[in-house]
Amino acid sequence: MTKRSPTLAPLFDVFFRDQVDGQSPAAASRTRAVRADLEAYLDEHADDTLTTGSLALLNAERQFTPRGAFVRTMHADDLLFALPGYLAPEHRLRTPAAARSQVVLVGRLAQWLWTEGHLPHQGLECGIHELEAALSRARRELAATGRAPR
Repeated sequence: MTKRSPTLAPLFDVFFRDQVDGQSPAAASRTRAVRADLEAYLDEHADDTLTTGSLALLNAERQFTPRGAFVRTMHADDLLFALPGYLAPEHRLRTPAAARSQVVLVGRLAQWLWTEGHLPHQGLECGIHELEAALSRARRELAATGRAPR
């Protein structure tokens, strides 16, 4: 039996706390905004990335408290498949600085999940390639336009 990482809630707490530590007030505000926006995105849009069993668990959790259900019940590998959609232009934060923070933090979050051992080292190759492509595309778009409105 494969051991799963903790759910996303404690992982997000650690990752985003560490990211804010030492940042300027403006950067810390953007980091907190990215976390809130990511959590809202996951609650609203990540259903189609889940397996049937995970979706059933998520829907059961939503019956108690809909807000934050994804991060309370899902794991790092579930997040990996949802992140590319979060980087799409229609989900990008409005200001150039916020959109850049969003893309940078998604890349850092994925790298952190990998290096901290919260992602299995096998079976996620397609998800990793899809996320790398989405990150590259978002970086190019931000460099070309300065921002991609929602």
